[in-house]
Amino acid sequence: MWRSGASPLSLLWRILVPNVAPAVKVMAALVFLWTWNSFLLPLVMVSNQSLYTVTVGLSTFQGSHFNNYAALAAGSCLAALPVVLVYLFAQRSFISGLFAGSQVE
Repeated sequence: MWRSGASPLSLLWRILVPNVAPAVKVMAALVFLWTWNSFLLPLVMVSNQSLYTVTVGLSTFQGSHFNNYAALAAGSCLAALPVVLVYLFAQRSFISGLFAGSQVE
């Protein structure tokens, strides 16, 4: 039997994947952001301080009688840096993912 047209795998890679690529990139960046900023689950589940996430580690800078605001501010800037870099790297994907279905021709 003779077939014309593209194979199902070709349809997937040439038509479907390019259409959903911006949405997948945005979702990957958001999952990275949520994972990077996770606080409650590592606070409850992790007992070893060397395995804390950045946000839980920053919370240990605050005490009941001592607050090191300079270290807390520096740590917050360093904790925000990877998120800012991911956003700058994926900025074009964010914009195209946000406006993916809104173009009228």
